[in-house]
Amino acid sequence: MKEERTDLRQQEADERYRRIFENIQGVYFETNADGTILDISPSVEQVLHYRQDELIGTSLSTLCVGQDKRNNLLNMIKENGQVSDYEVFLNKKDGSPACCSLSAKFICDYSGKSFSRIIGSLRDISSRKQAEKEIRESEALYRALAEKSMAGVYVVQDGVFKFINANAADYVGHKREDMAGRKTLEIVHPDDRKELIANARAMLRGEQNSPYEYRVITKDGQIRWIMETVTPIVYEGRPAVLGNSMNTSWTLSRMDVGIVEAIIEAVHDGVYVTDIEGYFIAANKGFERITGIRRHELVGKHTNYLIEKKYISETVNLEVLKDKKNRSKLIRYPSGKEVLVSAAVVWDKNRRAVGLVSTLRDLTELNSMQRKLAQSSDLVEKYGSSLKCMGDPVRNMIEVRHQGMRKVDTDH
Repeated sequence: MKEERTDLRQQEADERYRRIFENIQGVYFETNADGTILDISPSVEQVLHYRQDELIGTSLSTLCVGQDKRNNLLNMIKENGQVSDYEVFLNKKDGSPACCSLSAKFICDYSGKSFSRIIGSLRDISSRKQAEKEIRESEALYRALAEKSMAGVYVVQDGVFKFINANAADYVGHKREDMAGRKTLEIVHPDDRKELIANARAMLRGEQNSPYEYRVITKDGQIRWIMETVTPIVYEGRPAVLGNSMNTSWTLSRMDVGIVEAIIEAVHDGVYVTDIEGYFIAANKGFERITGIRRHELVGKHTNYLIEKKYISETVNLEVLKDKKNRSKLIRYPSGKEVLVSAAVVWDKNRRAVGLVSTLRDLTELNSMQRKLAQSSDLVEKYGSSLKCMGDPVRNMIEVRHQGMRKVDTDH
C-alpha cells in the first residue's frame, strides 16, 4: 500500500512536470554530454519552427550559426560548467537566423564525478535586438543632425547635460567636453533659475507652446540671453529632456539676413515672419507646402492680405499684434489642411516688441508621422519644430524693415 501511494505521488509529480514542460514560454532542453538533444519543449516550434520530434536526437551545436560560435558554446559549458545569457544565432527551419539568449549547465551523474548531461533554456531576443539597433541608429541620426544644427541642442537627464552640441557649449564659452555631466542650473543666472524651472515644467506638461528666455553666465563672467524650448524624450532607455536654444544676445547686420533665411528653410514646419505692424518679411518652403500659398506673393504685404484674398477667414497674428500675447489657433488653408498656427512676439533686449514669428504645423501630417515613426525617430521631428526660435537675426531684419517703412511714410 505504501509503495502504491509512493508510485501515485511520483506519477502526479511527473504529470505536473510534463504540463509545465509542455506549456513553458521559453525553450527548455536536455542533451547528453556531447550535445545530442535528449528532450526539448514543444515551445521550440514558436522560436525555430521545428517540431519537437524533429530535433530530438540531433546535436544542439548544429543549430548554431557559425562554426566558431558553435565550438565556443560547447567549450564554455565544458570549461565553466555552465553559461548564462549567452547570445547566439540559431538556425530556424527555413534557414533564417534567430537571435537567442541561451543558459545551460552540466549535470553530474549519480557518482558526482563526471558530467552526464546538459540542461538549459533559451529564448528568442530578436525583437529586442532589433529595437536596440533601431534606437542606436536613431540616436546616431539625431546626433548627426544636432551636430550640424545652427541652434544649441542638448539632452538633460537627472539635471545634468548628457549630450550637448558645440553651439550650445559655445553660448557659455565652454568646450563640449567641459559641459558633459555638468549640472544645468550652474550656468543659469541665479535670479532666473526659479522662473526657468517653472517655464520648462509648463512646456514639458504641454501647458506652454511659446519659447522662453533666461540669462546664462559665461565662463569669463559675461551675461547672455538664451531663448529655449524643451521636449520630453527617452534617451538611452530613460526619461530625459531635449533642449533647443538660440543665443538671443547676438546682433547681426542686414548682410546676415541670408543666415536667417537659411535657418527658416531648415525647419520642417511652416514658418513666416512679420514686423510689429503685421507686414510679411519672410516665409519658408514649409509655409508653401502646408498652406498652398506662394511665399513670394506675401513678402511686403500686410497680414490682412490673406483675409482680403479669402485665403483664410481669420488670422491669429492680428490678435497677437493687438495685445502682444502669444497664442495658437486651428486655421484651415486653401490646401484643405487643418493647421495649428502658433504666433509668438519677438522682443528686443529692452522688452520692446519688434515683430512676430509664426509656425504652422499640419496636424494631419503630424498624426501620420507619429503612427509610422518609432519613438527615437520622433526626436528628429521635435527637433525640427523647435527651431522656430530664431533670435536676433529675425529681430534685426524686422527692425531694418520697420525703419524702412517709417522712412517711406515720412517721405510721402
